[in-house]
Amino acid sequence: MEQKKVSIIVPVYRVEEFLERAVKSVQAQTHENFELILVDDCSPDGSGALCDRLAEGDARIRVIHKPQNQGAARARETGIAAATGEFIGFLDGDDYIDPDMYRTLLAAQQAHGADVVECSYYTTTDESDLPAAVGGAEHVTDRVGALALLHSVKAMHEVLWNKLFRRELLPQGEGEAVILGEDYSLLVRILSGCDKYVYIETPFCHYVQRESSVCNAGYSEKHRAALENWRAHRTRLSAEYPEIAGEITAKLLFNEMSVLAAMTKNKHYDKEVIRTVRRDVRANLRLALKSKSRTLMVTGSLLLVAISPRLLMLLYRVLFRQGRKSR
Repeated sequence: MEQKKVSIIVPVYRVEEFLERAVKSVQAQTHENFELILVDDCSPDGSGALCDRLAEGDARIRVIHKPQNQGAARARETGIAAATGEFIGFLDGDDYIDPDMYRTLLAAQQAHGADVVECSYYTTTDESDLPAAVGGAEHVTDRVGALALLHSVKAMHEVLWNKLFRRELLPQGEGEAVILGEDYSLLVRILSGCDKYVYIETPFCHYVQRESSVCNAGYSEKHRAALENWRAHRTRLSAEYPEIAGEITAKLLFNEMSVLAAMTKNKHYDKEVIRTVRRDVRANLRLALKSKSRTLMVTGSLLLVAISPRLLMLLYRVLFRQGRKSR
């Protein structure tokens, strides 16, 4: 049987230290019919030159150098426009994948006729490599089930790097100009057109946690835009899919908690945003508590913010302090 071609797109920016590991993990795939598209987003370090060196001698690697930095979302759009594969995958330049990842995802896609296939992942640090889920079970669902999974608070599903997409589902041209939560926004667009979705509990992708990553940075004005984006999606999706409104509300309110955590990290306390988060949680708490995937941590966080956001932020400060001491 002819192997389906997969286009794997890697936005490249300030990942010179990690990029070779990511590329070699793709080259080691047991599914050999792929193209690897490295999109140099005008990186100021040596990442662009490294892309060119890594492409030497391997015709499956293509390099695109963007003339100016536009962010990861725009770099992915550039890669999508250049892709020739029937299926699309994404990888961050500081992450890496196990050899059987795309062979396994394609096998599940063909077995079920799926539009999107997702696998579990490892959260990887210098000290540990912890799987989000194990066991190998396959969960096959429809559009509503896929959107419910996207909004599950039990694991991180709102990312691109552990999934395989049927090319036709990916939007062409520029999407929303979102700096934080851009993967989530793209996935909402994709899953709104998805008929069949498969989730495999086997982990294949290593999500590398770095202190310098955007996710670990402190609060900035970008978080205001992220809040507006999450709230707009919540309003629309809850109205369109009332059967999973509790899941959607719990997940996106919990995302708002991450904004409070970011404030705690760099001690930049935006009082207006803190007030809006508290009002939002209080107004939607009852619906959020109907979430079937709700955890004790999520419930506790929401209740603390409903009483006083300062209580949760105090807890964050204690946790961050303990985390620094343990390193």
